[in-house]
Amino acid sequence: MAGGLFSPFIKQALLFENEVLMSSRKKGLSRRDFIKSTTAGHCWALSGWEDWSAFKDVNISTDRGSQKIPRDWKDTWKFAAGVHYRPVEKWLLQVGFSYDTSPVDSDDRTPDMPMDRQIRYATGVQYKWSRSSLGRGRVRVR
Repeated sequence: MAGGLFSPFIKQALLFENEVLMSSRKKGLSRRDFIKSTTAGHCWALSGWEDWSAFKDVNISTDRGSQKIPRDWKDTWKFAAGVHYRPVEKWLLQVGFSYDTSPVDSDDRTPDMPMDRQIRYATGVQYKWSRSSLGRGRVRVR
């Protein structure tokens, strides 16, 4: 991931996703394409697939023994797009959207994993000083 391409809040989301992928050993594929790029900004799109169906059971172990909780998770797809626009050299404006499909049907949703499809709307702004920058972003998840 090249520096400056993603706002801090999108970086956090991607880092969190990578942590989940690494700690759970979940496999997946993703692709990011730059649709249009100019000196004033660029548009990007991302799509990806994650193999949630590889998790057959959740194992719980205590001093009294262990138990397997069966899961019926489905593979998921992610689609995202965004625009980064630099009206002047020091300012960067960002907007983005993403959609993730649900890894479970509503019948298989449980209190310990209340996951459903996720829709995210994101905005951000950055100001660049000589060697550093300050940014602020917001993400709304529905």
